[in-house]
Amino acid sequence: RYFPELAEGEVPGATVRPPFRRLLLDTFRNRPFCLLAVVHSCLALGGVAGPFWAAYCLRDLGMSFFVFGLLNALQTGVMLLAAPAWGRLADRFGCRPVLVLGLLMHAPCVAFWWFVPPGNLDRAYWLLPWNGIISGLGSAGWSVALSTLVYKLSAPEGRSVQLAAYGTFLGLIGAPVAFLGGGLVAF
Repeated sequence: RYFPELAEGEVPGATVRPPFRRLLLDTFRNRPFCLLAVVHSCLALGGVAGPFWAAYCLRDLGMSFFVFGLLNALQTGVMLLAAPAWGRLADRFGCRPVLVLGLLMHAPCVAFWWFVPPGNLDRAYWLLPWNGIISGLGSAGWSVALSTLVYKLSAPEGRSVQLAAYGTFLGLIGAPVAFLGGGLVAF
């Protein structure tokens, strides 16, 4: 519809489609692409903390489910608003500086928890929104940079196979980590 000159799945300049197996093997031979997948999977390992954050806010701080939802919505809203600006910065300065700056903004957000002891809901209401704002800004930055790098490092021929392999690898890392985090909270 948007590109009528290209048939569904057609790659410009390609005359013969390579076999699936070769596309998959070429994906694993693309060293920068695989390195990026490892970096992205390390970020996915942070998913182990999700259940701890929910348990801490709801159980240890006594926060209501509504306020907990508002904190999550705040971070997501900031990410949505900031992503286009990060995209412009990535176009202007490159993905690597945006990735590094986003990670530098996001990483210290773990320290906010040191200043919110159990039972101190007033302090949580004062500090955690700022945590959501800073974390949302940083997350938007590294997310835009990673997405752009994934696209740039994948070859045009067989890009869909490469992106599927990338997503499968991240899913294999991310799903068990979240399950592990939930199991650890239960103990």
